[in-house]
Amino acid sequence: MLQTLRADFPGRSRFFYLDIPFEETLRRHATLPQSAEFGPDLMREWYVERDLLPGAYETIIGQDSTLEETVRRLLSETLERTETRNYQKPT
Repeated sequence: MLQTLRADFPGRSRFFYLDIPFEETLRRHATLPQSAEFGPDLMREWYVERDLLPGAYETIIGQDSTLEETVRRLLSETLERTETRNYQKPT
């Protein structure tokens, strides 16, 4: 699905992969309000370690990246893309 989206989008696309080990994923999930909706067994079925797209399109963000660092990186790379495409605001 993401490869199709990338191919169909006329500009440059950015993809980010949050590289979080399963144990950390479980710990973070437990802090969410909806954590009771599904648990570790179901999550284990979904989880695929380093499930990257072919072609090395993703920027990998590791578990040691703080929220502030991650947001700064996403904004920086997104704004860089926007500036290079010379977007015009709709009127």
